[in-house]
Amino acid sequence: MKDIKEKLYNFIKPRAIFLFIIFFIINVIASLPFINHITEILSHFKLHYFYCSIVFFIIFIYLSFFNKKYTAGIILSLSLLFLNLFDLFPYFIRTPDAPYENSLKIGLFNVLTSNWRYSKVIQEIGNNNPDILIIQEIDDIWVKELNKIKKDYPYNIEYPLNLGNFGIALYSKFPIINFSIEDWTDYKLPVIKVKIQKNEEIFKVYAIHTLPPLRKDYFIKRNEMFEKINHIAKNENEKLIITGDLNSTAFSPVYKKYIKSAPLNDAQIKAGNIHYGSWNTFHPPFLRVTVEHILTSKDIRVKSYKNGNNIGSDHFPVFAELTYSSTK
Repeated sequence: MKDIKEKLYNFIKPRAIFLFIIFFIINVIASLPFINHITEILSHFKLHYFYCSIVFFIIFIYLSFFNKKYTAGIILSLSLLFLNLFDLFPYFIRTPDAPYENSLKIGLFNVLTSNWRYSKVIQEIGNNNPDILIIQEIDDIWVKELNKIKKDYPYNIEYPLNLGNFGIALYSKFPIINFSIEDWTDYKLPVIKVKIQKNEEIFKVYAIHTLPPLRKDYFIKRNEMFEKINHIAKNENEKLIITGDLNSTAFSPVYKKYIKSAPLNDAQIKAGNIHYGSWNTFHPPFLRVTVEHILTSKDIRVKSYKNGNNIGSDHFPVFAELTYSSTK
């Protein structure tokens, strides 16, 4: 038995130390306030780092039974645990606001242009029955297939693109009283801007799909779009809903600078569901992160938020039930 314990100790010790050194460096970089398109990637995994810190904490406790010098590992892993908890704690203890008397359901789908599982998407829409539906990455084929939902969504705007994965559409059960399709950034990314009327209430809705920040120029343009969202949020007086694939988690320093600092509610965060990732469906659950966001002005509250079922895309659809008080 003693030999087994010693062999286990000798097996764990070098691997734990090596992996922890790498993990420590990653955590430090991920927590820096300055960022570029490469290091920002590390900032998105705060929840994962938190769980890994717990694992290292347990490992170093085990190793310290054999050698007290591993107490330093306990202290360092505990420090990283609290470092990540600093970002996560407000979401873990989030208490949803009491709902207002009126509700509005939002559905957001990034369907993946090459995805051919049209029936799955239509079934998921029917099962969740959102009032306003934003669908991203559509082409002409998707527009044709989505004709089947128009009996339930008589008000719609469609902007398909057959190249580039930036086609976008908005479907509504309620009248669209004003709309435009704006070109954001030098890349002319289409953004749908609408006013939707439900009974006597007017909602201004933006459907946005940012560039993925995989290259320096994409990173800069995505951040420009964040800055524009910040400006809209600070200067809009109407009930506001901004939704889309923003290609960022809530933990990015850029997201914190422009989105978290703006007068906006993030539906997932307000609902306390920060641990459910919407991307990538092809990855195991513990590697997924949330890049879909449903943001609202502060006069709109969040009753619920959830991921939908797998629709064959690399993104899960997301749904939020919002509530509001009548101003008329």
